[in-house]
Order: sequence, then structure tokens, then C-alpha cells
Amino acid sequence: QSLKDDALHHKSLSLSRDSHGGSMNKHYEWSQKHESFVEAKKPEEEKIQNVLYYTANSTHYDKIAQFEKRSYETEGYIFPDNFYEEKFRVHFFRKRIEDIKDYKLLVAEYKDMIVGRIDLTWMYDVDKDNNIGFINWIYVLKQYRNMATGKGLIDFCKSELRKMNINTVKLLVGKGNLAALEFYRNSGFNLNSKMIVCELDF
Repeated sequence: QSLKDDALHHKSLSLSRDSHGGSMNKHYEWSQKHESFVEAKKPEEEKIQNVLYYTANSTHYDKIAQFEKRSYETEGYIFPDNFYEEKFRVHFFRKRIEDIKDYKLLVAEYKDMIVGRIDLTWMYDVDKDNNIGFINWIYVLKQYRNMATGKGLIDFCKSELRKMNINTVKLLVGKGNLAALEFYRNSGFNLNSKMIVCELDF
């Protein structure tokens, strides 16, 4: 099963103030041969120091474009299309990030280079009678994984949501994305396996 085939079959995960995660001590890596995630030896974690976490704005466009380019260069098989930097700049930067309603682009920067990002939105939830956060996209460059960078992004995301009096965040992840599922479990997310996402383009 490929990542593309997995696109419409997701699990819903949520993280609230009372969530607790338990490590399964497993590690998965993508196998192009099998077109799926396979269990692999977990590398030793080496936490890098002096990582900056901040909300990006239009002054960071060059760094964001370079981050996207590196993402495609290292794991192009994840993305459906080839990366064209100029096309990306025109599409992504057609308006200022800070002018987009109910949206923040959270980034992790190390040595003057963006190494991870979260696309964060929020919306009203009738059941909770409050806004909830929603992570549309999270990605850390492959060479900066297992260094607590992803956890740092999640922690920063939670702190940004708390500023808006939001204490729940949700996301969707492909059911075959075992590496991501393990990361989210260890980050305290609750797994809801009942939800299947259907998408209609028109």
C-alpha cells in the first residue's frame, strides 16, 4: 500500500490537556521496495540544542521555500508532484501568511535553516463549545528526526493554542503511516480508529 493509496483512509487523533502517551518502543521507516512502513532498529536519539521555534511570517519566505526544496530532495516519493521552486513561491506566497485568517505556520529553525513545520488552524467545535486546533500538516526533515525536533514543534503548537484558550488539537494521519502513528502516540495523542475521511474535489 502506497502513501498515495493511503490518502483517503485516515485515523483521527486528538490531544487534550488530560492526554497521556505511552511509548511502544517501536521505530518504523519507509521502505520503497515494499511501498509501506516497516519496523526497523530505532536510532539513538541525539537531541540538538539551540533550536528556535516561532510563528513564521512573510519575512521568512526564502527559508520556507528552501525547506520545501530540501523536503522534496530527501523524500520526494512522499509528495505527489515534482517540486518546482518558482511555482511553489507563486502558489504559496500569493498572500502574506500573517493575513490568512485562523492560520499559523509554526517552524523549527536550526543554524539559520528551517528543519520542521506545522500548519496550524483552528475552528469552533459544537460539542466542546470552544475552538479546537487542527494540524493540517507536520513535517520534519529526515536528518533532523529522532532529535526531539518533532516533539518541540508539538510542544510549541500547544503553547500557541493555549494563548488562544484552546486546549485540544486534532489531526488526521494515514492508517498505514506507522512511523507517524508511533510518534503521535508518544506525543500524547489519543487514537480514534473509527473515522474515515472522504474527500470530494469539485
